[in-house]
This record gives sequence, C-alpha cells and structure tokens, in this order.
Amino acid sequence: MAQVVPLRYDTAFKKAFGQPEIFCQFAEDVLGIKFHTDEVHRGYKFLEPIGQVDIEYDLFAEDPESRIVVEIQHVKERHFYDHFLYYHLINLVEQVKNSKAYQFDRTVYTIVVLTSPYGRTKSTLVWLSQISTQSTNLVAKSMSIHINLYL
Repeated sequence: MAQVVPLRYDTAFKKAFGQPEIFCQFAEDVLGIKFHTDEVHRGYKFLEPIGQVDIEYDLFAEDPESRIVVEIQHVKERHFYDHFLYYHLINLVEQVKNSKAYQFDRTVYTIVVLTSPYGRTKSTLVWLSQISTQSTNLVAKSMSIHINLYL
C-alpha cells in the first residue's frame, strides 16, 4: 500500500490545492460560484505591504470578477476570526488605488480551512469560513464538515 502525506499538513494541502483545476473546483464547490484561473499563487504577498502587518496568503487566485484566498490553519487560536478578517479586509483595501475611486473591482472570498484531529477517528474537522464582499455588502458564513483528509 502506498504511503501518502495527510492533507492536514499545509505543505501537502498547498501542493494539492495549488493546482488550478483542483483549486477552481474546490472554490466552486465551497462557494457555489463559477471561477476560473490559470494560476494559483502559494505564499502570495502584495508587492507593497498594506497596513501594519506584512501578510502572506497560503493560496491566492483571481479572475476578472473575483479574488479567492484559501488559508490553512492547524490549530484554532484565540484571535482566529480577527486574523482572517484582517486578511480579507487587506484584500479589499489593496483594490482602492486612490482617494477619488473608493471601489472594489473584484468580489473577495476568503475560505479558511481549519484542520485539526476530530475525536478518535482518522477523520479531520475542517472548518470552512467564507467571507465574501460584494459591492458594499459584507457576508460571513461558516460551516463545519467532517472529512477524511487522507488520500
């Protein structure tokens, strides 16, 4: 039997979901939108730091209408929600190029995948948090699903 690396490790997750076809299908399944990109960036940073924290996105992709960020977190820390909300907001702020054009050209979706052991089984609790911004409406949804992250 072949040995495989569990997807709960961010390196394996990024390698698997960093492939454009898999990333697009994952985003479409989670978000219920059509999304296509030819490139998924791993460890993506904006050229110029925005705000007080120089952030790096685990997985980042965009098409003409949307930006999708996928963050992988192994342990749910105390500041979990604030951390990823900040990442989401930076993605919005980066789109505003000057004081005469306060507009967002792309809808931003942030998907947070929390991988942590669940119970005594081999399944993993994956917490998906979808934060999307369409025009001026901020929509936050979250759900928990139990899946087996072993291939």
